[in-house]
Amino acid sequence: MFNRLPNNSIAPLIFRSVQSNDLLSDTEIISGDFNGDKKADLAITYDFDNSVLVMTNTTPPGPCSGGPLYSIHLCSPSSGLNLSPVQVSACVNSDRTATTWKIYMDGVAMANGTGANVNAALTPSANSQHRITVKGWDASGDIFSSGVVVSVR
Repeated sequence: MFNRLPNNSIAPLIFRSVQSNDLLSDTEIISGDFNGDKKADLAITYDFDNSVLVMTNTTPPGPCSGGPLYSIHLCSPSSGLNLSPVQVSACVNSDRTATTWKIYMDGVAMANGTGANVNAALTPSANSQHRITVKGWDASGDIFSSGVVVSVR
């Protein structure tokens, strides 16, 4: 279990017993920084064969940096009230080169560009609510997207 403290750090390790189904015996879950990257990882032990599965944390550090494969980290806008123009910024993350991106507002393409860094300002009407979606493509043609609903005043 990953408990975040008020200072944004991860709380000390917490042990939990898990029963995945009737055929398997109880297992233990523990979180900790197992690979030394200063991010909490997850380890699961299995009684039936004495194995341990370690899942490393791939959460990107910082506000808009490299992260998990095949994702878009939408840095802004956040859901809630925004002033027009609404600044949209994101980062396309893939194990292949990010080639292009598009920003959609309510399903209509409003801006596009190349590369992994997404930046554009949209000017929706005041006192309205909109769905903003960012889509990115990598060199293999894979498509990734992330979206948020914003209110504009």
